[in-house]
Amino acid sequence: MTKRSTARLLIALSAASMLPSASAADLSGYRWKHRVLIVTTTLEQNGNVAASLRQDRPGIIDRDLVVIDLSVHGKRLPHAIRPPAEDLESLRTRYGLGGEPRNAFLLIGKDGGIKARQSGELHLDRLFALIDTMPMRKEEMRSRK
Repeated sequence: MTKRSTARLLIALSAASMLPSASAADLSGYRWKHRVLIVTTTLEQNGNVAASLRQDRPGIIDRDLVVIDLSVHGKRLPHAIRPPAEDLESLRTRYGLGGEPRNAFLLIGKDGGIKARQSGELHLDRLFALIDTMPMRKEEMRSRK
């Protein structure tokens, strides 16, 4: 890991500890600072999603992604923020993830708009490719060179 990568990782981890919680079913505290990946999984697929999140952690950090786990089964995903139980159902409903447990993934841009939805298997490579086409991301990549 290069010094620059290490520094970015430390900054991201420090920032994560200061992130606003996803309380009161409001994610507006992330706007203009982070992209949000809302994740909900079935218990059976939780391990596969967890492995993807672990494997692609550098890409998640590099793209200023915050992962919010709205799964109802209670098994936690690595490096994901878990909202308080009292806010879980309202967030699931707000983002169309209520009802029966399923694998669903929702990408929210830094502007707060919904940019993509996936269901079934998590394809972080596709989400990363989409993020990398966004104007804010292009500017971030230029400024980090």
